[in-house]
Amino acid sequence: MLEYKILFILVEGYDDELFFTDLIKPKLIQKFDAVILKQHAGGSKHWIKDIVRGEIMGKGGHYIYIIDREEFDCVSLKLHKTLEKRQYLEKNKIMVVVIEIESWFLALLNEEDCNSLGFKEYYNSTDNINKEEFKSIMPNHYKTRQDCFVDILRHISRKKEEAIKEAKKKNASFNYFMTRFLDKNQILH
Repeated sequence: MLEYKILFILVEGYDDELFFTDLIKPKLIQKFDAVILKQHAGGSKHWIKDIVRGEIMGKGGHYIYIIDREEFDCVSLKLHKTLEKRQYLEKNKIMVVVIEIESWFLALLNEEDCNSLGFKEYYNSTDNINKEEFKSIMPNHYKTRQDCFVDILRHISRKKEEAIKEAKKKNASFNYFMTRFLDKNQILH
C-alpha cells in the first residue's frame, strides 16, 4: 500500500503564509500528496502542541516550523529558546528566517525589479533586513507591507525560478532553507 505523504508548514503569520503559499508550496506539492499551511503566531503553547502531536504526528505527517530570528543575535540562540519553550518540536524541523520574512521578499528582487517597483534602495544582501528597514525603503505608494508583498509576488510571477535563484544568492537563510528542504529533501529526516 502506498503511503499518503502530508506536509504541514507552520508559519508565523499572514506575511509568511503569503510567501510560502506562492513560492514554496508549489515546489513541495510535487513531493507530497498534500501541503497544508497553518499560522502559529498568537497560538497558545497548548494549541501548537496539539497540532504537532495530534493533527500532524497522529496522521503520520511531516512538518516544518518557521520562525523569524528577530531580535536574537544568532540563529542558535533563537533555536535554543524556541526548543526550551516548545520541547515537543524536533530541532531538525525548525527553520529560522534571518532576520524576518521581509528579507526573503526583498531578496527576490534584482536591481531592475527594485527600480521598476520604486524601491528606494537595492541590496546585494538582505540578511540584515527587518520590518523597520523594509518599511523605510518600501515605496510610498504602498499603504501596507502586505500590499507591497502582493505586488512583489505579482511582479515576479512570470519569472519565479529566476527570482528564487536571485534570493538564494542574496539571503543566506533562504538559500539554506531551499537547499535543505527542497534540494536535499531533508523534511523526511
